[in-house]
Amino acid sequence: MTKINKGLLPIVLAALAVFALSIVYRAIFLGDLCGTVCYEIEAAKRMLHGQIPFRDFYFDLPLTLVYLRMPAVWLAQVISGSAPVNGVLPFTAIAIASFFEVSLLAVLSFALCFYVVVASKLDDGRQKQLWFALLGFALANFAMGYSYGSAQHIFCLFLSPYFFLRLAAWLQPANNVNLKTSTGLFRFFCGLLAGFGASLDPLFIIVPLAIEAAEFLGRRLAGKANSFADEFFWLLISFLLSWSYLLQLDQAALKELVDWIIPLKYTSYYLDQIAYFGLGATPDRRDVIYFCTAAAIVSFGIVNRMALLRPIIALMMAGFVLYQMGMSGLSTDILLVIWATCMSFAVEVCYLLDSSFFSNISRRYPRLSYRRLPKVQLTVVVALCSISVVVLAALEIMQRRENVTSLTGPQAIDPTYLELADAFPKYCQPGDSIMILNGRLLPGFPLYSLTEKPIAGYFISTEAFSSLANIEAHNLADHMVGKPFGWIAATKKKMFDRVRSDIEKNKPGVIVVEGGQTFDGLEKNNIIARILADYTCQGEARYHSRCVGAKEFADWNYRYNVYERHSKTKN
Repeated sequence: MTKINKGLLPIVLAALAVFALSIVYRAIFLGDLCGTVCYEIEAAKRMLHGQIPFRDFYFDLPLTLVYLRMPAVWLAQVISGSAPVNGVLPFTAIAIASFFEVSLLAVLSFALCFYVVVASKLDDGRQKQLWFALLGFALANFAMGYSYGSAQHIFCLFLSPYFFLRLAAWLQPANNVNLKTSTGLFRFFCGLLAGFGASLDPLFIIVPLAIEAAEFLGRRLAGKANSFADEFFWLLISFLLSWSYLLQLDQAALKELVDWIIPLKYTSYYLDQIAYFGLGATPDRRDVIYFCTAAAIVSFGIVNRMALLRPIIALMMAGFVLYQMGMSGLSTDILLVIWATCMSFAVEVCYLLDSSFFSNISRRYPRLSYRRLPKVQLTVVVALCSISVVVLAALEIMQRRENVTSLTGPQAIDPTYLELADAFPKYCQPGDSIMILNGRLLPGFPLYSLTEKPIAGYFISTEAFSSLANIEAHNLADHMVGKPFGWIAATKKKMFDRVRSDIEKNKPGVIVVEGGQTFDGLEKNNIIARILADYTCQGEARYHSRCVGAKEFADWNYRYNVYERHSKTKN
């Protein structure tokens, strides 16, 4: 391991300070958990209590996400001092445990990347580029916001050590054939982390493939020798092994997964996204796109001097492809673009801090002598870091204020409407379960966790309802979704039969139904009539998340019908 050059200490200290601040700042907003994290934690709780996914409860994401949340569930049990009561843990304990787990993973990832930079055996000029990329890592972790701990954030954390290994190899001089800058065990571990991270979503494998393709082509164009990276081999092995849980599922669970959960999820994926996020409804993430575009344009002018920009821009483009494939425009889908853009921005700043740049200035302005150059660099680094952190924090605080205003202002909510979160304590008895029937992950999550009420039945998420409704709305026949005749009708019957069974068996204290397409579908299939047999409609409520999230959720203030069970006495 080489020592850190004293001239690079300002950059190193800035990276450490910004990363530490990112953890502290996120702790201030500890109560903010995105819906997907709560969804995965609920699945983890059920699996830890012996339930089988797909067979005993609905889950439409890779189970690697559930395994990832299990330590947080265990820690939440320790914090709360007891096992979950009726499958419910205090939300505060969940929030603390989730924050601790994600922050620990962030520290691990940052430490591994730090080690790669120190052990890179590069000259000061090339190593400086890596240090600035690490500073970009710290800034990106600060900018995660509402998506802190989401699947794509975890993927960025797990991918980063692998990516820094590839960056170190990329920066090796053409005459240096020794590309191995770390031990085999270290490269093995980084490959395993990246492979597991890629397994959190099948589409994530696109990213390391894009990185390897960019490095292969770049080395060929630069006349450098190509070599097969050990860490890439272990990444592929880890990715494939991460899906081995499918071989361990019992026949009933595997049948449910193959027969209708996967087909319904992916056949209707784009239909569902278009239905909710058309051109008029897509959340506005042009702020990130503009920043990304500006960083890419600047990189084209200095890429010959800052070779590190080529793989970083490749990472940015791969993230943008994922963002486009998601078709949702959600903040959780653009995190990889934010991650790469922050690193690109930091490396571009490295160019401005290059000694030759300041030497030219010092020749024009004699007062800025070369002896004062380190102080000038330190001043610029501190100033840019401070400005970046202040801007990121200000943007998030302004967005939170905007969300609260749009959700709770007198023009946004009719005072005659009840806030949805308040409907459950108002109409539920202690120990009652609840049921939320709507077409998205929200408001079921994080609302189930926030209200600390058990979920009634099989469907911990009812996104499948909207998926099936969109297939029907587009008049898709069975053969058009790759299924035999009668599959759509059979799937619909199975889903609604389970809803009826869950109502009759679990007798939830309150049932909430989203208006619009979801309500129409439930009414058409006699679910509303079944509910009204034992429940009274107490009016309408509107959703206002207590976990103030990203900007796209500010306008998702839909109406919900609230049904209270007949046989209960109101609190």
